Amino acid sequence: MSQYYLNVFFDLLENSPENSIVILDPYDSQQSLGENIQTFYQQIRWSLIVNNRIDALVNAYYLGYLLEKRASTPDDRKECRKILTKHYVISCTRVYNLFKILGIQQLYRSQRSSFWMFRKITQPEYCQLLEDARSLTSFVTGVTN
Repeated sequence: MSQYYLNVFFDLLENSPENSIVILDPYDSQQSLGENIQTFYQQIRWSLIVNNRIDALVNAYYLGYLLEKRASTPDDRKECRKILTKHYVISCTRVYNLFKILGIQQLYRSQRSSFWMFRKITQPEYCQLLEDARSLTSFVTGVTN
């Protein structure tokens, strides 16, 4: 496994702080879906410029949510994905799909992961991380599959 995989994996295991303060979804219902995507994209870029790793990941999570859930029809999803580069679409979708399993608060516990790592990990490594997150959730809740 790559160092990127290991960094993200170890962040899935972090358990401190227990009660993180989570920024609520900053989606603005007064704006169109496309305008919201532009806003989130700009927030990620700004966070990367000022080296605020956690804010970049949190904004990527919410942008991934927009791409996966709020864009409810195939046409909506296609239009939304046109706004962003492939790098941003893949990275944000991966951040969202991985951390929705453990909850967004796990992003606030992360110590090693950064936005660009989610594009660098391979597809098999990403699939393994999804499986790892599901296993951790099952372990924590005591549920077996």
